[in-house]
Amino acid sequence: MRKFLLFMLVCVFSVPTYAQLNCSNVNAAISLSASGATATLTNSSVPTASSTIYTFYTINWGDNVTTYAYNTNANQQHSYTASGTYTVTLYSDVLDSVNNIRCLDTATANISVTVPPLNCNNVNAALYVTPQAGGTQGRLTNNSTPTGGMNLSTQFEIKWGDGNTTYTSSKATQVHTYTANGNYIVWLKITAHDSANNITCVDSMQDSVSITGFGTTLNCSSVNAAFTKTTSGASVTLVNNSTPNIGSGITAVYTYYWGDGSSTVRTNKNNTSHTYSSSGAYTIKLVAGYTYQNIYCVDSTMDSVNIVINVPNIISGNIWVDSTSQLDSYKVWLITFDSNTNILAAVDSQNVAVVAGSGYYVFANKSARNYRTKAARLNGPTSGTGYVPTYHDSSLLWSSANVIAHNGGSTLYKHIYMKKGTVTSGPGFIGGNVLQGANKGTANGIEGLNILLMDANDNIITYAVTDVNGDYQFHNLPVASYKVYPEDLNYATTPYVVNVTSAKPFHQAVNFERSNSKMTINPLVTGIADVNNKELLLQVYPNPAHDVVTISWGVYTDDMANITISDISGKRVFSTQTNMNQNAVISVDGLQTGFYFMNVSTGFGSNTQKLIIK
Repeated sequence: MRKFLLFMLVCVFSVPTYAQLNCSNVNAAISLSASGATATLTNSSVPTASSTIYTFYTINWGDNVTTYAYNTNANQQHSYTASGTYTVTLYSDVLDSVNNIRCLDTATANISVTVPPLNCNNVNAALYVTPQAGGTQGRLTNNSTPTGGMNLSTQFEIKWGDGNTTYTSSKATQVHTYTANGNYIVWLKITAHDSANNITCVDSMQDSVSITGFGTTLNCSSVNAAFTKTTSGASVTLVNNSTPNIGSGITAVYTYYWGDGSSTVRTNKNNTSHTYSSSGAYTIKLVAGYTYQNIYCVDSTMDSVNIVINVPNIISGNIWVDSTSQLDSYKVWLITFDSNTNILAAVDSQNVAVVAGSGYYVFANKSARNYRTKAARLNGPTSGTGYVPTYHDSSLLWSSANVIAHNGGSTLYKHIYMKKGTVTSGPGFIGGNVLQGANKGTANGIEGLNILLMDANDNIITYAVTDVNGDYQFHNLPVASYKVYPEDLNYATTPYVVNVTSAKPFHQAVNFERSNSKMTINPLVTGIADVNNKELLLQVYPNPAHDVVTISWGVYTDDMANITISDISGKRVFSTQTNMNQNAVISVDGLQTGFYFMNVSTGFGSNTQKLIIK
């Protein structure tokens, strides 16, 4: 209870207090100044408005005009219509909204003003007349100046052109009903009189109005469908010259048949346009149907138009990536297929800026044939789970890419939806090499080849690009079954299926051989022999050599290899033994410049290669 009473006391004493309005402090005060016929009132009344004090001002200007102001002491102006001296009264009404106190005060002052005499240059008759009520009436809008005042009167005389006249002192809109069709001249005269200065001014103006709303007889012999045409590219515009003109109770429906299966219906004779979708010769027909009461007449006419549409010769589309991707560059290739040689070839390429999820590519002036497109990120990592080189529209492989049939016109919307790898983590490792086939001589690694790593359902996991020795590697792979797929134009690839398990997470000899003669890329299942199964698989580089050479094994094992180097006479000049669990680095610094043979032999095969020392 004590806490509650304390809370109530705090609430009571926390209520803000405001000063109470004192009526003796309320003082209405004004001063006046004049400029010609305009008086300015300066309000210096106190108090001014506040958050709890409200002021209401009523100003009687002495000429039966009253204005009001609320919560403002801003200057007020008033224009008089007659010269003279006027008594201006300000009524100040002040309200204290908190204490419910209201105070009143009044201030008066005299002001003398001079209204200039009427100037005839300012007296202008102005009007415009329009038909209404179905074309049977004329509607006159009066924009004449000046307006009337205490010492100014205006009179208007309107002659409607059919013998009728209207007199009025009002500028209000005037309406006159005619009895027959015709074109009438409407004349307006204004007379302004300044009674104080005994000045009279006169001005006049005229306008015309066409009255067409009275009945007529429709004669079908007068109905004539006609048009003229202009063309611009794929569009044609018709000007309807049909007769008679609609109106006077006659209605019309105009139907345009464009010759391409489409039509347009109009109830007026406005210009009518149509755009064709293809080039060709078209016959345009206009059917004009006129109706009056129970009479219906129809006529038609035809003309031909030759449309030539210049379709740009382009192949275009977008590269689509994640919309959160930053500004990046991609390369797009245009690829052809020669059915005579069965060879795919990149015939054009371009770099494309990709920002906010997309980038636009376009290849111009290409012959009509089938194409493929491919996109790859530029200046990015050559391996990992980023965007993988992708064919239109979303294929990782050239063999399954969508073929683009280009007819020589505009082939649009051939988008490439970039494939992206999946972030993974695990103990697995897959590595290997892609070698040139035996038909090229001693096997050598192939540089710059895309190696795709896919799961068992052919979903992309990651990718790598072979280095200068043809080697590639995939790290941090979870336990799973994978497909290793070297992807190269024109080559039919057989993937290498690798099972990464906890017992066997490392796979270091997932090797392939690319055969140019067979146009195939196949796994080297044993990882030891070449295509003829006669020689040990290895690479020796650099060759020519200066001080050292490196032997890269096709298969890394715990076996030993015997290495001998002989000159061209067959004399052995160097020999050593090395383990095959890593690349072997051999010093040849002591050998003379010349031509040698290097022989590498193991328990499961041998290989002899030419070696040049420079």
